[in-house]
Order: sequence, then C-alpha cells, then structure tokens
Amino acid sequence: IQVYDLLIPTAIGIVLPDDIVSFYKGYVDQGESIQKMFDMMSDKVVKVNCYENLRLHRNEYLYFRTDYHWNGPAAYYAYESFCKVKGFTPYTMEERPKYEFSNFLGGLYYLNADKDPELSKTPDTVIAYDTKCDVSMYCINRAGETVHYPVIQDVSGWAAAAKYNCFAGSDQPLAVFTNHDLNDGSACIVIKESFGNALMSYIADHYQTVYEIDYRYWDGNLVEFAKENGVTDVLFANNLSMTGNNNLLSVSLLSLYSLFAQAEIISSSLASHYQALITVIPCLILLSEN
Repeated sequence: IQVYDLLIPTAIGIVLPDDIVSFYKGYVDQGESIQKMFDMMSDKVVKVNCYENLRLHRNEYLYFRTDYHWNGPAAYYAYESFCKVKGFTPYTMEERPKYEFSNFLGGLYYLNADKDPELSKTPDTVIAYDTKCDVSMYCINRAGETVHYPVIQDVSGWAAAAKYNCFAGSDQPLAVFTNHDLNDGSACIVIKESFGNALMSYIADHYQTVYEIDYRYWDGNLVEFAKENGVTDVLFANNLSMTGNNNLLSVSLLSLYSLFAQAEIISSSLASHYQALITVIPCLILLSEN
C-alpha cells in the first residue's frame, strides 16, 4: 500500500498580496511550512505539494469571501497535483458537469454577521465539478445509518449556510464511492476533514472504490479496514489550519494514534508529540511493509 500526503493551503497562503510580510509581521509562509512538514516525513510517503499549482491560479475563484473552505476549482488544482505524482491523467474541468450554487454565506459570515452585516451583500457562489465517470456513493452517518447521496448534491434551494454541503454528502464518518466504469479492483482511502469533501468527485474517477474517512467522526481500525478492503493507496488530505488545532489533534488524531499503536506501527514514545501527528501519521502507516 502506498501512502500519499496532501497538505492543503488556506486562503491566507494563496490569495494575499505578495508584500503581506511588509505590513503583517506575524505572517508565516505556507509554502515554506508545507515543505518543512514534508521534510519531517518518511521517504516512503509520497508528498503531494499543491501549493505552487494553486499559486499559479491565485486570481481565479479559489477561496470564498464568507467562508474558510476552498472552492471547487481550488480542489481541482490540488487534484491535478495528486495526478502528477500518481501518474494519472486528470480529467479536465471542461469534461465534467459543472454546477454553481449562489447566495452562499459561510462560517466567516456567521461568525461576524452581528459585527459586519455588510458581508451579506456579497455572498459567495459554490462551484462544483461532478465526476467524469459513472460514480455512485453512499454514506454511513453519525447515527450508523446508510444514506445514499449524489456525488454533487443540488443545494440550490438549501439555506445560505448549507451550500458547501453539496460536496460528497458533507461531513460523514464514512463515505463509499463506486466507479461503475472501472473493474480493476483498485481501492483508495482518503483521510480528510471538510476540505477533503471538494476533492472527492475528482479522486473517485480513478479508482473502482474510494473510501472517504473523516477522522473527526470515524472510530474504526484504519489498518484493519485497509487490509480487509484491498486498499492500494491511502491519501491524507488535510488543510494547514488543522495542523495547529490542538482540540482536534488531541482528541481525533490521538484516537487514530491509539489504533496505530495497537497495530504496533508506532512507537509509544511519540505520544507526547501529538501536535505533529497530522504530518507524522502518514509516515507511520507503513502498510507497504505488510
């Protein structure tokens, strides 16, 4: 099994002006941060660096004004970077059905609406590209129920705050994508938080089966799950803000740590380094040795 790690820049690292350092002394270059984290990883992990590709397209509608997520085109350029290291030929955006969902007001708006109601006058538009192939999906939700969704949900009539939920059934513990155009037995696991949702319609075109796991809600044994399902690739796709979120790292990622420890893949001495687990875990799932 081959492990890939995709570290996703946030809007701050891509769209701010180049002279940001001159007036914001606390600014940290995300491209440098990504490279430093990659340098910490095992050579057995394939690093997927989408930073430069996103920077090349920085004048496009990559990130939202009223939300902290990325838009569908940004996820596409990260997918291009994954295809480059994986050896896939990416399907173009022009080959894919395109959907636009207007009047989106995201998390940044709702955090600041009472302070700056002017934000509601410039709502966002969510741009979503569907699969090129014939792909179906279902999710196991937090209640343990199986729910079928389209890969891209029509959210035109949904509340303004819910438009980002068009991607891949939103945040579910487990989602399973089946590509009916492939019969090669290929299988991939994508470990993600909400940024990963926008990637799934692209990744699902290249494997017969893709398992999307949201580590914040899923409590299975990842090692056993990968073995039982004949997984060939494991892709970690997480945005940079998660590498500094102590709450999520200490709760969600330490639960993953315990799973790997049970599988005797990680040394117990790493327990104290939980803040780095989001970048260290890919180094430690050395399933290729199994």
